Amino acid sequence: MRYTILYDTEKEKWAVIDTALADQKVGLHQTAEAAVYHAFAEQELWRRYDPATERMAHLMA
Repeated sequence: MRYTILYDTEKEKWAVIDTALADQKVGLHQTAEAAVYHAFAEQELWRRYDPATERMAHLMA
């Protein structure tokens, strides 16, 4: 998975980190559950660009 969730002790919030973009923070959340939801939502946005998805689309057609 492209996104990681870490607890930011300075801000006392859960951070969603994009590991493909030099560990850039893409979101801060009060709860771990909200951070997990955000990470999965971001992952789904990038799934359409995954080469495996494109191959599977051709197999299903």
